[in-house]
Amino acid sequence: MQRILSFIVMSFLFFSFVQGGVLKEKQVTPPKDVPRFAGYAKTSIVVKFDFSVLDQIDVAAAAAKGLTGLPAVDQLNRKYGVQKMIQKFPNLPARVYRGRTILPKAWFKVEFKGEVDPEAVAMAYRRVKGVADAQPIGIHTVEARYPNDPRFSDQWHMDQSNDHDMDAPEAWDIETGNADIIVADLDTGVRYFHKDLGGANASYSNPEAARGNMWINWAEKNGTPGVDDDNNGFVDDWIGWDFVDNVNGVSGEDDDEPDNDPRDFNGHGTHTAGIIAAINNNDYAVTSVGGGWENGSQSETGNGIKVMALRIGYSGYWFIFEVGYVSMDFAADAFYYAADNGARIANCSWGSSNT
Repeated sequence: MQRILSFIVMSFLFFSFVQGGVLKEKQVTPPKDVPRFAGYAKTSIVVKFDFSVLDQIDVAAAAAKGLTGLPAVDQLNRKYGVQKMIQKFPNLPARVYRGRTILPKAWFKVEFKGEVDPEAVAMAYRRVKGVADAQPIGIHTVEARYPNDPRFSDQWHMDQSNDHDMDAPEAWDIETGNADIIVADLDTGVRYFHKDLGGANASYSNPEAARGNMWINWAEKNGTPGVDDDNNGFVDDWIGWDFVDNVNGVSGEDDDEPDNDPRDFNGHGTHTAGIIAAINNNDYAVTSVGGGWENGSQSETGNGIKVMALRIGYSGYWFIFEVGYVSMDFAADAFYYAADNGARIANCSWGSSNT
């Protein structure tokens, strides 16, 4: 796997926004005291095995029954009620980074039949011979504020008379955005059919028409439905991937299993995508730092930075409030996908000291 340069764009989200007819359908504004870190997953952890025992693990039995063939590990698995252990990144080769060997396939996701104390259980696994590391899976919240007016004049962080801004017009004189640059947006998904992201022909009723400043996997877009045309391990991933799997989210969201539709149900991911690459100078909605430059009207395609939509987040509840969450196991999967599919920058507008 090629290295990914992870550039974390910590967006001050109340400074900018993607607005327009479709986005107004869902605006999640959590209360100010929602914690940035929501805790750890209660029914799963991740375990990294030592290189010396990796070849001894029965991967099929681990996935089917939660038994690895390593006596000490299986003893703990029975104690804590492990139902399966799934090897992460099984096809990724070892790499040497700064003198240290990185072997992604040494990581396994451990799923329990019921809730456990994830920190205590991870510590128990770390004490077992053959286990190099074990960590609970962090869950983080996301938040954003959505101004109502979509005019550029209201995006005062981009340009204002007192010059307390980023001088976007001056920057656009030098560079408006490069279509060769792919930014992976790891968030709650992207409403990729929003016209200020997906271009003039995209719409809720016609999401397949998305082009604009969205990253398109043309091998899959022009390929055979139901076939992994580019052999990257993901079938029909023409516009990114939805990594959210079996979470207890808000009713109506797509939270059951991963699929090839990374659309946004929460709004936060669309917001961050718009900050990155909303189409500029198209007489519609808002501007962005790297959204290219159109001829003054809407068009099907964009010439700005391309946004790779990777859904790792979902809507849930914090007490009675609806908030957005992102899960670190989904994030790990998304980082590898991004690197393998051409992204060299990753936007992660979430996190805390527990990330």
